Amino acid sequence: MTKEKYDYRDTYEELYGIAVVGKNGKFGYINRRGRKITPLIYDRAKRFYWDVGRVQLNGKWGLVNLKGKEITPPIYDEIKGHQDPIVRLGERYGYVSCKTGQLLTPVKYDDAKEWVQMLNFASRKWGKKDLAEVQLDGKWGCINVRGEEIAPLKFERIEISQGENPCIAAVLNGKWGFIDDSGMEITKFAYDDVEQFRNSRARVKKNGKYGFINTKGVEVIPLMYDDCEQCFRDEYDEDFENKRIMPVWVKLNDRYGFIDTGGKTVIKLKYENAKPFSPVSDTQALAAVLMNGAVGFVDETGKNVIPFDYEPNFENRYHYHFYNGFTDVRFGGKWGVIDTQNKIVIPFLYDEFLDNQNAGFRYAVREGKKWSVDAKGNEWDMKKNPSARVFKDYLHAAEWEDVAKSFKTLICVNEENDEEIERNLKIYEQNFNNFRTKQFKSSENFIRIYSCEREQPPIQASLFSVKDECSYGFFDWAEMLDMEVRIENNLTFTDSDVVAICIWEAGDCFPMTEQAIERFFNRLDEQTKTIDENR
Repeated sequence: MTKEKYDYRDTYEELYGIAVVGKNGKFGYINRRGRKITPLIYDRAKRFYWDVGRVQLNGKWGLVNLKGKEITPPIYDEIKGHQDPIVRLGERYGYVSCKTGQLLTPVKYDDAKEWVQMLNFASRKWGKKDLAEVQLDGKWGCINVRGEEIAPLKFERIEISQGENPCIAAVLNGKWGFIDDSGMEITKFAYDDVEQFRNSRARVKKNGKYGFINTKGVEVIPLMYDDCEQCFRDEYDEDFENKRIMPVWVKLNDRYGFIDTGGKTVIKLKYENAKPFSPVSDTQALAAVLMNGAVGFVDETGKNVIPFDYEPNFENRYHYHFYNGFTDVRFGGKWGVIDTQNKIVIPFLYDEFLDNQNAGFRYAVREGKKWSVDAKGNEWDMKKNPSARVFKDYLHAAEWEDVAKSFKTLICVNEENDEEIERNLKIYEQNFNNFRTKQFKSSENFIRIYSCEREQPPIQASLFSVKDECSYGFFDWAEMLDMEVRIENNLTFTDSDVVAICIWEAGDCFPMTEQAIERFFNRLDEQTKTIDENR
């Protein structure tokens, strides 16, 4: 059987194994075996998402399912959004099911937003209570996935929030208030501004003053402050009820301090400026405070633990805020990095830091040039890296048996998920063998690999564009092949290690165990010790 040649051929979508192909100006879909699952009859075809592909014919859009069947004929002027998509006919909007292609709602709304996933309080799991904002005759409300109008269409504005305390903020007669996911009003519509609930509290503003209310609408911190903010020690902890709140940052009459969740002052409002607390360990948090024109750090009792040695510059939210045990501080007109013990990690040489999300690693500007700097002060010119290679080179230099071994030794050793690991390894082995022989157009992005904090997987890879000076999420495998890979922090990884790490990061399917993390950190410690001894 001769393989058919196409004028256009997209890469296979990894989850579904389906690719868009085109010939003579017409498009359709094929599976991994190269067999057509739709005829090439469409003017346009988009990649599959949420089990459906979007196709256009004679200027109208429809949906096809994984078998290539048209479940929604091409009759709509637009189809957009994820999950159950939004469809448009003329100036009116509605929703269709991504499973059946049938209308979930009439196409009657003036505007419609994408679905917001809501949390089921009883099970603490994401359930089938997704909601979407809709507008009709200038008024907003919301509907559920069955098309039922949960919140009546009577509000000037509506915002659905998700998280541990899902709720709906709405504006009625020019004032904000809250309703729950069944449409019942839980607070008065009396506020000038509101934020979403976190840990059963929401910051609200009334008559120019801020405070907090609970999910019953009771003011738990009086509305008397010029500004305030609550912070959490375990920001992404799924155990919402046990999430510990650090002292609440408050501002009043141009003075800053901290109160507890009951409104009692725990650190006097005596500072000229202050930043909210940031956790530095399981038991400690630190906050940057400004006094007499200098910046130092205090703990949750108000004790000064890092002296007032640094120059104020609170404009960037990342500066003077501990992340992974490090923070940017300024001294002598230059930026550097310190740890929680006030030890200088990166010297005060830099005009600006472009990033501080990593463990002691920075993108920095010095004398008009951009550098990447590690936690030992080593610099690399961001545009010149002789040790870098494209990821495809690593693929060609590595054998699959070694890559699979790296998976098990570096990343995913866990007796409880052996079957899952083996199943995923088979998929990745097929990708490994397929992709190392294919050519794709080049990219100006590269993958950066560096050590990460202990609470997260010890290796993290991210895409960074030298040209655009910004980070991106992972692209698909095909685009990844021509990314330039370089190893940060002088870590000595083999070709197989790099391939395993990048596959794992792109696939995001292998859970880390404490034992695996500890083994990996032991290896990193040994490498760092060897590097230091050889200097």
